[in-house]
Amino acid sequence: MTQSIFQSIGDLSFPIAGVTDSLAVLETARAKIVGLFTAAINAEWSAAWNAVVGTLPTGHPFTSTVPVQDTLELEPTPQVMQQRKAAFPLLCVYTVGEATYDQITLQEERLTQEWGVDYILGPLDIGDIRKFGDICRGIGKLLRVVCRLRAHPAYESGALQFYEGSGNLATIELTSQQGPGQASFAGDEGGTLYYAISFKLRTTETTADNVDGFGNFDAADLSVGVGNATEIVPDLIQADTSIPLQRG
Repeated sequence: MTQSIFQSIGDLSFPIAGVTDSLAVLETARAKIVGLFTAAINAEWSAAWNAVVGTLPTGHPFTSTVPVQDTLELEPTPQVMQQRKAAFPLLCVYTVGEATYDQITLQEERLTQEWGVDYILGPLDIGDIRKFGDICRGIGKLLRVVCRLRAHPAYESGALQFYEGSGNLATIELTSQQGPGQASFAGDEGGTLYYAISFKLRTTETTADNVDGFGNFDAADLSVGVGNATEIVPDLIQADTSIPLQRG
């Protein structure tokens, strides 16, 4: 058997498996957040977005776009945005700041992590900001509700995404927002106005047993002693699941 602790914390299980050409596949929590938020935003905002896009002149950058046209699982720093050609509107999700660990019980640990979520409309003039800018605060209100519900009908048929158990984030909460205004990567005022809003998330991840550490079995024997603090009758209750059921 593989030498491992056979434990999981959040979405990471030991022993590690499923890696081919990138370790990014191990961060399934981030991918789940991106997928859920993208599906929710496009489902709830596309009708209103398309109504405005339909009034734009031919050749406008938002022609044939959806509210989340592109996603990025990295912080949109100037270096990242220079190296990676993005389509707009762009949704970015990434971890930020200090994460903390604490002990819930003798057998259960918890990791609390802060995340950054940026929604970037892109380089806009004042007229486009007037037309599209108010979606930013609206998306914040939507994501707050989606985090509370931990699901959206447009993502995996509404399946619950965050809950206690192996391979999952236990909790997720949208805690704050900053903006809308100039995107952080765009530099000082006076240049191109990249209109954006930034959100903060807080998640918790807990430990659990990895069931792969338990071997297969066809039957089990059970012996239970019964008594009190001073005396116990051993093996008073016995069970054997390998004995076929006998009917009278």
